Amino acid sequence: MSSLDFARGWIFTTGPRERPVKVPQDWQTCAVCELTGWVHPSTRITHAMEDDAAVVFIGRVVDLEADSGDAGVIAQELLGTLRSDGLEATIRRVSYLGGRYVALIRWNGEWACVPDAGAMMKAFWGSRDGAHIIASHQPLVADAVSASQSPQALELRRRLSAQRRTGTVFWPGALSPYQGIRPLLANHALRWTSGESPRHERFYPWMDLPQMTPAESREKFTQLFRDHVRLLMASQPVVAVSLTGGDDSQATLAAALEYWRPGDITWTYYDFRNPTALGQKDLLRANGLAVRLGLVHKVVPLAAPSSNDFQRSYDRSFTSTRQNPVLAHAVHEHLSSNILELHSLVAEVGTGFYSNNTGAQLSPEGLRDLFQGANDFTGVPGLRQVMEDFIDYSNFSEESLRDRDFKDMFYWEGRLGTWGSLRVQELTMSHDVALPFNQRDIIEALQTSPQEERDARSPLRALAADRLS
Repeated sequence: MSSLDFARGWIFTTGPRERPVKVPQDWQTCAVCELTGWVHPSTRITHAMEDDAAVVFIGRVVDLEADSGDAGVIAQELLGTLRSDGLEATIRRVSYLGGRYVALIRWNGEWACVPDAGAMMKAFWGSRDGAHIIASHQPLVADAVSASQSPQALELRRRLSAQRRTGTVFWPGALSPYQGIRPLLANHALRWTSGESPRHERFYPWMDLPQMTPAESREKFTQLFRDHVRLLMASQPVVAVSLTGGDDSQATLAAALEYWRPGDITWTYYDFRNPTALGQKDLLRANGLAVRLGLVHKVVPLAAPSSNDFQRSYDRSFTSTRQNPVLAHAVHEHLSSNILELHSLVAEVGTGFYSNNTGAQLSPEGLRDLFQGANDFTGVPGLRQVMEDFIDYSNFSEESLRDRDFKDMFYWEGRLGTWGSLRVQELTMSHDVALPFNQRDIIEALQTSPQEERDARSPLRALAADRLS
């Protein structure tokens, strides 16, 4: 096996402590109470334990409320929250942290696995013979529980790809190419006690959004976003802002400029083999902005993978879930492994990706129509049932979503956390990735803006105009 196999990956099990077959030998072993884990050499892991309480962070975590990027201190403080307020309050507190992480929390014999705001640190789970396995990559879980691939799921995915006319096709709902394996969705926790089956439970939203004026929403977003970027940049000596011509990445750059250091860069990618008008626009706007600001800017050229070793590691890591192997290989070839990329995914949870779909209904058919976009997947057998399963698995109902627009929540939980987080995971074969919009207070501040402000991306454009003009 290569060090690129399941890069920055991890796996934890409640079962036997023998190393699973697919786990490389150079992965570190980590035991926390009755859990045994193995983590890739580049995976950040922090834990704090005391008596029956434990908090484990996998990935990069920052705390805007405490103005801290010290994962050890954050974990230790959460032990105090467990003792004083219990597991429910701790889950909620963890869900408002920033960064890109998965948290494992133990209290009074119960475990909870909690994702970051956007579930941008992938987590999948499965069970076998009473043992529960949680891991970063589906093939790791499949190997540990001896799960076979699902012919029905693979055929559904093949039909979707064959009928796609535009956009990205990704695994719909909570569907997996493996039988019995599920994703941990955003706004949910996986909870279990010894001897019981895991429960995938919604914990958010538990209250309505606060009422704010447009000016208050914009001010809150700007301050929180700048603080998040500052803490993320302080956690790594060199950052690389992924820059395009879009409002999202320009807002990220605007916030980062305040804390810019020698060595920090911007970058974009371009397919010189297949130029497009949209690609050229992004390339030229990003290049022009970086030049005007005097920043070091790199253009990563897309090309067919030249490394068989990389391709084999990619195929082993993303069996049946490939998104963009060409981009994953290009950044591995052209960007340094010691950077922290600031990527602007998650912004559209706040700005409203599906806001134009005004006639959509919360139903299996309605979610199918949102998923397909400009494609026509109505005749694909099984897709409606996948959406029905998603509604059941995620407790996706008007009552449970409170005052939230179900279209925002479907993008958040059913698109961003599947397609978006997988795209990020592919990039981490090269370097670590953080997402400045991936913090719950920031998302809520954007969602409290009037819909016309969200559609126009007014808070993002105001931040960019203030720093980049």
